[in-house]
Amino acid sequence: MNWILVTAGAVMVIGAIVHFVVGDETLRKIGRLELPPNRFGSSADTRVVMRATWHFGTIAFAFLGAWLLATGLQPHASFALGVTYLSGSLLSCYALVGVVITLYRKGPTGLFRHPGPLTLSTAAALVWWGSTSL
Repeated sequence: MNWILVTAGAVMVIGAIVHFVVGDETLRKIGRLELPPNRFGSSADTRVVMRATWHFGTIAFAFLGAWLLATGLQPHASFALGVTYLSGSLLSCYALVGVVITLYRKGPTGLFRHPGPLTLSTAAALVWWGSTSL
């Protein structure tokens, strides 16, 4: 058992649950606002696209977490190394984008206002650390 990868997987599964619950509440609040139509449809279509896009992220986080949990529980399985490298790469990209956008828009203090960039950075670091023992 690779506890580092299990921890990274748990961080991502918990993050996906939080992303789903908090995001759904936030999207409901945004849904009450008057949104502009997009070039493909009405303002109702804009709401649907925002909701779908949000939940695509949630699904990606949940699958990454599940992959990492499976890899952490079976570190000698044939899929372990590939899953670890793919997950580490994806999480590193997500973390990089989140940190850069946050620093650009809010400065260094913004990293502590929203848990996303630091959570993704922590999970990416755990995955790369855990991959050294495969």
